[in-house]
Order: sequence, then structure tokens, then C-alpha cells
Amino acid sequence: MVDVRIILTNLDYLEFLSKAVSNFDLSNFNVNISSIIPTKDIEIAKNTVIGADLVLIAAQNNAENHKLYQDFKKSLKNEFNYIEYLKLPSLDELNGYEYGDYDENIIEDEIANSIIRGGLYSISNLSSINISKRQYHELKKDFEDESLKYDKITKENELLVKESKAIREKNEKLSEEVKILQRQLDQIKSDFSDLKSRFEGIHSKNSLEVYSLNDLWYDLFGEYLSQDVYKFILISTDNFRPKNLMIGQGAICAESKEDALDWLKII
Repeated sequence: MVDVRIILTNLDYLEFLSKAVSNFDLSNFNVNISSIIPTKDIEIAKNTVIGADLVLIAAQNNAENHKLYQDFKKSLKNEFNYIEYLKLPSLDELNGYEYGDYDENIIEDEIANSIIRGGLYSISNLSSINISKRQYHELKKDFEDESLKYDKITKENELLVKESKAIREKNEKLSEEVKILQRQLDQIKSDFSDLKSRFEGIHSKNSLEVYSLNDLWYDLFGEYLSQDVYKFILISTDNFRPKNLMIGQGAICAESKEDALDWLKII
């Protein structure tokens, strides 16, 4: 239902306007005149027309009232309503007029004309409204598409962050392993340098003979070499480092078998 409200700027017209409205039925057109507000105060009018679809400013048709209409329109117009001028006839025209005496009801006709003008104005704005609706739906679709793209990019970014973190942790772990291997390599280099020095010292003297450590041990003690004893021999030999004698890989290197046996006896 289209809600129509009338702002009446002159109380002298109240009786005429009330009779015209009471006899004016537009319910078949889904239009209803819900109230007449007698006031010239724009602030009062603002509060009383809230929610109206069409506001008619009822005033006599002259320059002064036309300016008053423009002031009302400027203050009351918003994107949800329409403001129209309901042009009242002069009081002289209505003097001695009894409602219903005339075939033509002047005020009813002007109310109808004002409502029709408001309807035509709304129709003329349908095109721009439809354009705005299309633009709104296009913008909404663009927004939804961009939102989907944003969500996709956000998920991909989160995945990349996780992968980056995993790679960083793996690199840190590999870095630690490299440090450990480097220390081990440094130790091997040191041991190799020491071993090389020992071999060079031995090589500069007489050549060494290689004997089976297990066989010599059996010759001395009548039993074969156990793993624990073998480790003990290796450690002891490494600590004391006897001259011209080496042990490794299950063998003992010495200038003679007697030197090898003597060392095993000492251990």
C-alpha cells in the first residue's frame, strides 16, 4: 500500500480538505491517504512524514506558497519518498461552497492530479533505479568473485607459509648435521695427519712385517683373541704408541715377530 500524507499549510482549508479526503478512495489502486498534518513548521513535518511514500504539500497556488513548497521539498525529500505540490483553490472560490453541490470537486481533482504527478515522477525514475540495480548486482557479483579469489589466495599463502616453515626447519636441521659432519671431518683430518706423520717416521726406518694378531695371541696364550681383548690392545697401543709398531684391521705391524710378541706380552 502506497502511504500518502498531506501537509496542510493553512488551517482555513482543513474542513474542505478533510471532506475531500474522506470521500476520496484509491484503495483499488493500492493507495491510501493516511493523515493530514496541519503545520507550517518544517521540523514538525519532518517527524510526521517519516515512512511516507508520497508527501503532498497543500497550499494555495501563489508565489509565496510556491517558495514554501520548495522549502518543504528541500527539507523532506529523501531517497525513499516523493514530494508534490497540492495546489489549493483560493478561499474565494470555495466561499459558500457546500461539498457535493458541484459536479466537479475541485480539491478531489487536485489531490488526484498530485498523486498522478507523483506516480509519473516515480515511473520516470524507474529507468535510473533499474540501472542502479543492475550496477548493484554487477558490483555484488564482482565483489563475490574477488572474495573467492581472495579466499583462494589466502589459502595458497597459508600453504606456502607452512611449506616455507617446513623447509626452514629442514634447512636448520641440515645445517646442524653439516656442522657435525664438519667437526667429524676435521677430526678425521687431524687423525689422518697424525697417522701420516707416524707412517712417515716408520717408513724412514726399516720396513715393518705384518702378522696376524689372532695367530700371535694364540701362540702366546693358547687361545684366540676375543673382541674385548682386541679393543683393549688397540686402545693401549694408541695410548703408548710404541716405536716401529702398529695395530689395526686384525693385524700387528712390527720389524720382527719377536717385537710383536714382546709387545703383546707387555700388554
